[in-house]
Amino acid sequence: MWNCSRLCLTKKWVVGLILQETIISGMGELHLEVYIERMKREYDVEVVSGKPNVNYKETIASKASFDWLHKKQSGGSGQYAKVQGYIEPMTDEELKELGKPNEFKNKCMGTNIPPEYYPSCQKGANDAMAEGALVGCEVEGVRVVLEDGASHAVDSSDMAFRICMVRAQELADGPNYYLFQFQRKSIDRPTQSVTQ
Repeated sequence: MWNCSRLCLTKKWVVGLILQETIISGMGELHLEVYIERMKREYDVEVVSGKPNVNYKETIASKASFDWLHKKQSGGSGQYAKVQGYIEPMTDEELKELGKPNEFKNKCMGTNIPPEYYPSCQKGANDAMAEGALVGCEVEGVRVVLEDGASHAVDSSDMAFRICMVRAQELADGPNYYLFQFQRKSIDRPTQSVTQ
């Protein structure tokens, strides 16, 4: 790319960190088409061109409770897990303070869910955030709070609680999911237009 960028100083190269695209910008569509043809001809580089993708994220607008029982019996030991709690949106200040896109809180009292299954519940919550319920985009700005649940002495397992948390969040009582664009933008301006 360095050799290609030396050909013309009016182009700008940007590598998208999230979508892993190389984006070039120039003075117009014809300018870019000529540049792409030149790269193909002089450097024998295959170029796939198109409009850049937009990275969307999902989040929720209001608090929603969940109460889900995962029970599966297929001969021998089965799967049993029950989780109760709620999901709620986080404010921008909370997100900045936390330093990560989502939060999992365990507010369970007693041993209805044995402590060895808490990490599985957290992994299930993270799994649900990887693919949102609206269009399958990553979910950000959500706090998941686990309040109670139930287990079975024989049929409960790490996998049962992980699956249960994923299904509980997907089917929470009516959260209003919505999309927002996630973009980083930079603006270049001449130094003459800067006021002091």
